[in-house]
Amino acid sequence: MTKKRLQKVMAAVYQKYGQTITAEIADNRRNVGFRYATLSGLSMGMDDFDPLRDSPKFITTGETRSANISDQYEQGFINDDERHR
Repeated sequence: MTKKRLQKVMAAVYQKYGQTITAEIADNRRNVGFRYATLSGLSMGMDDFDPLRDSPKFITTGETRSANISDQYEQGFINDDERHR
């Protein structure tokens, strides 16, 4: 099942049964996935992933954005909820 197909199925479940039942189904699906992933014996390590070449740029951009948001909060332009979002 593709990600898009699963989204459609869960949307249909939500429309028919509501939020509580949909949440239970999503939790059960996650638990089944974890159970079978554990039984399969597959594992991943850091060496299985290619390093991000642009990570220094991402870190610098994030730090700049964080500093700007902190400045806006300290100056009273945004409230605490907006700062966390």
